[in-house]
Amino acid sequence: MKKLYLLCCFWAVAAAAQSISPKDVVGKWKVVTIVTPELSVDLATMEVTFNPETLEWAKKKNKGTDGIKNEALENAKNFVNINYSFTAKGIFSEKNGTKKAAEAEYELTNSNGQNMLVLYYPDEDYEDLYYISYNGKAKQLSLEFDEAPVTLLCEKIE
Repeated sequence: MKKLYLLCCFWAVAAAAQSISPKDVVGKWKVVTIVTPELSVDLATMEVTFNPETLEWAKKKNKGTDGIKNEALENAKNFVNINYSFTAKGIFSEKNGTKKAAEAEYELTNSNGQNMLVLYYPDEDYEDLYYISYNGKAKQLSLEFDEAPVTLLCEKIE
């Protein structure tokens, strides 16, 4: 019985350690890197880095990677001036350059060991879902789209 109790305590501590808190995300974040299964794009330099598997695939198929690179750079342009803000009161905003910020209510949840960010857009009766993680040492927030294998790496700027 004692072993079962200790095991349950261990699971509770492990689950708590994996959860992300509102305190972790409060502030202003800038998207700095876009990561897909095939490649990553550094938004500061617009440098594209291919995964070894993508390069191997291109080599086997005797194809170049210029088309993939150009498409990635074109898509990356949409994230160059993106900043995300999270308030302690549960308000999220997305600022894109000089355009008016889009606002939503946010909630952080943990489902089956996955930290999730749910954005509610009440004016549009719409919600977005992201898998979210936080690296406190690097001060980086990682947002993975629920509908596509794309991850946005964000650095805290305020």
